[in-house]
Amino acid sequence: MYGDFTSVKWLIPFIADVSLNCGLKEDASEDQLLFTATAMSGRYKWLKASEQMLFFFNFKAGFYERFYSYFDPQTIIRSIPSFLRERQQIIEAYEQKLKEKEGEKERVPGISLEEYNRKYAPTETLNRILKSNN
Repeated sequence: MYGDFTSVKWLIPFIADVSLNCGLKEDASEDQLLFTATAMSGRYKWLKASEQMLFFFNFKAGFYERFYSYFDPQTIIRSIPSFLRERQQIIEAYEQKLKEKEGEKERVPGISLEEYNRKYAPTETLNRILKSNN
């Protein structure tokens, strides 16, 4: 099930779907599909399957480079850096949110020592004095 070139085989249907849905005059050839899948798998093997699926969805939606009448593997490959920049921005925003939440946890509501002494110390001192005189 998970033999050689599994990721390449997995990518081919997604690339074929791009070819079918982008209004091209001709569908991509088997060689073009295989080359594109091999190039993506080799160069971006660290991308999760869900991220690759999002890339293809965004590509079909027109967020990246476009084909001009015919399928061109380079168009897909040249579009990936744009996707990676978006991905990085999303990751950084998420990490920033986590840091902010951690910072909020560290900030315990309270008052400064000076404020405490000004508000409560005279009362405590007075109470101690009154108790010691009894």
